[in-house]
Amino acid sequence: MATQTYETLSKEFTQIFRRQQDNLPAHITKDIYFEDQGPGHPDTGYFFDTTHRKRPIEFIQVNDSYHWVRLRRNQDTWETNLSGIYNGPEVGWWLIIDPQHPNYIFRKQEASVSTSLLAMHRPRHRGLTSSPPLMAHSKETLLLYLLETGIQAGSL
Repeated sequence: MATQTYETLSKEFTQIFRRQQDNLPAHITKDIYFEDQGPGHPDTGYFFDTTHRKRPIEFIQVNDSYHWVRLRRNQDTWETNLSGIYNGPEVGWWLIIDPQHPNYIFRKQEASVSTSLLAMHRPRHRGLTSSPPLMAHSKETLLLYLLETGIQAGSL
C-alpha cells in the first residue's frame, strides 16, 4: 500500500500520481470508491460522489501528514493544491493500530507500558474475582481489566 509522498502543498498546483490499484483499507476509504478503467488509464483511481457529479480524490502523504485531496485534471495528469485537502464525511483515516497513525505505539513498547501499568494497578482488596492477565496483549485487555478491578473495588 504505497502512498505517494510530497514535500509540500501550497497555493501552486502540484502533479499528483493516482493509484492504479484499490489498495487502501476500508477504514481509510470509508465511502470513497475505486474505479478501474484499465492499466495506466488516467481515470483509474478513487472517487466520491457529490450531488452533481463524481469527484476524483487521492490519499497522499505530505511530509509526516496524510490527507485526502480533491484532484483536477490537467490534460492527462492530475493535480491539487493546498485548498484541495478534503476532510468531508465520506473519507476515513488511519486507525491508532496502523503504523502510519501519528499516535501509533509499537507493540513492543505497548507491551512494556502495559506490563508496567499492570504492576502499578494490581488489586490489593480482598474479594476481587479477577487477576491481572499474565501478559497484556492489547490496550483493550488492560483497560478492561483496570475497569473491572475498579468496579469490583468500588472505586468506579
